[in-house]
Amino acid sequence: LVSLDDVKPGDEGCLNFSLHLFDNPGFIWLYADNLVSEENGLTEPESKDPDEVNGEESGELEEEIIVRIFYDENHNCQLDDNEAVIFGPEVDGLDGESATLAKAFEVMSRNNGFIPLDGNRDTPMGYDDGDTAEARDCFVNSTTQYVTMQWWLPVDHANEIQTDSVTFDLGFYTEQCRHNDGSGMEPETTEEPAD
Repeated sequence: LVSLDDVKPGDEGCLNFSLHLFDNPGFIWLYADNLVSEENGLTEPESKDPDEVNGEESGELEEEIIVRIFYDENHNCQLDDNEAVIFGPEVDGLDGESATLAKAFEVMSRNNGFIPLDGNRDTPMGYDDGDTAEARDCFVNSTTQYVTMQWWLPVDHANEIQTDSVTFDLGFYTEQCRHNDGSGMEPETTEEPAD
């Protein structure tokens, strides 16, 4: 779904999603998967960068791109004063250097690939609260919600990201509130069941 390449210091972008939950109130999760980081060769300046590991096949772009995911109530791709941040520099435990794309994927990997969303923005919920129903409320049915992911590459860093690219998928998963506790799907496993 998302492909970032030829990204230069100072570049930025926005992905804006419109969600409409039909029929029943439900729990909603933001889902991310298939992060692929490519080195795409080394330029001469990049190969001389002290942060570049010679022979490394994956790029470093996802470790440098800063990400903000928020409830975009007016659908304008800008964080306004009344809008709640799900993941980003404004969240406790993160800042302008640690709220990277790589960190967002790390958080989601701890929660089976998901960040749980909160149907009630007036109640506190952190980006890393897990899949507990106690930490959040269901989304009301038959309403439209907007979630935005902003990204930017700060201007003040070196050559380690030259030629690098990153691709990943974003999506959403929902379960109706009735007969579910908000714990979400069980982690998938490739292990054979025990006899």
